[in-house]
Order: sequence, then structure tokens, then C-alpha cells
Amino acid sequence: MIYEIEHGIPVPPKRHPKYPLVDLEIGDSFFVPTTDVKNMRRVAAAMSMATRRIPNHPRFTMRVLKDGMRVWRIK
Repeated sequence: MIYEIEHGIPVPPKRHPKYPLVDLEIGDSFFVPTTDVKNMRRVAAAMSMATRRIPNHPRFTMRVLKDGMRVWRIK
């Protein structure tokens, strides 16, 4: 396969994080409105992967509520 070389195409900006993990201080939390179990699992997996990318690896905990889930920074 031959690839065409192109010039002058700008690099798209980085995506903004979906969840405000880096902005949380210890004791802060945010709410994710969902009652779909599959979506809750996706959120939990995304949190797990995202926390590995944050310097000093802050700790978070999540709790399922009747109308969604809440994420707290605990360390």
C-alpha cells in the first residue's frame, strides 16, 4: 500500500476530559446521571484508566445511587 504525503493539515486539539477528575480536591465529588448498569461499568472503567494518567495517582471511590453514581476524590 502506498500512502500519500499531505502538507498543511493542522493537528486537531486534544479532547477535553469527559470527567473532571483533575479538578477535584480531596472530599469533592461529581454526579453521573445514569441508571444503565452497562453505562455504570463503562464509567467505572474510564475512571480507573483515567486515574492512572494523573500525576501522583489520586484515589477515587464511586457509589451507585438510585438515579446514577457519584464519584469522590478520597486521597
